[in-house]
Amino acid sequence: MKIGIISDTHDRLPKIEKAVDIFSENECSIIYHAGDFSSPFTVKAFKRSKIPLRGVFGNNDGDKEMIHKQFSFIDAIIEDAVLFDSIDNKTVAVVHYPKLAQKLCGKYDIVIFGHSHEKKFEKHGESVCINPGEGCGWLTGEASAFIYDTKSNDGVFYTL
Repeated sequence: MKIGIISDTHDRLPKIEKAVDIFSENECSIIYHAGDFSSPFTVKAFKRSKIPLRGVFGNNDGDKEMIHKQFSFIDAIIEDAVLFDSIDNKTVAVVHYPKLAQKLCGKYDIVIFGHSHEKKFEKHGESVCINPGEGCGWLTGEASAFIYDTKSNDGVFYTL
């Protein structure tokens, strides 16, 4: 199973649309967002993929109530610090902050995080810790997303 992973999209619609296209072309079964959608208007770009979306809020999500309302089509966007999930017989933790992710790495099969805008893919035995980088490209100049394959326990970064 392929999982689309993105974080820190910060309202950059063209990059979100490109990520959604990549996730669709690669037949991802689910998208995880590790926070900082920023504004409710980003919903349309995610919505058109028809891929289930789950995630957490970050420190730069403004109108959380409206984001919840706009994202009514998705499985869950939670306000708590951690989203625990299970997919393809693997445990998943989604957080926004790297320090929290460090505490969870190795305790869950897949730990997804954001906030730092720095790409990271680390293996800890059979566990993986993934930061897809920044979906917006505002800070580093490179917008990115990640696709993780649960069967191969590996993945690929995509430039948006």
